[in-house]
Amino acid sequence: MNQRFGITVKFLISADSPEEAEEIIESACEKMATSIHEGDVSYEGIEDIEEEDE
Repeated sequence: MNQRFGITVKFLISADSPEEAEEIIESACEKMATSIHEGDVSYEGIEDIEEEDE
């Protein structure tokens, strides 16, 4: 029997705004979720966006 796991991943995105960063990662995650066999991966969305200290 297969189990399901929730995984938190941190991406560092260079963008002009939080909205642009969100669009970039949303697109990438949606493409990844649809490229894997159906039922194996689902994309639940972005929880939080934080600005990184340089």
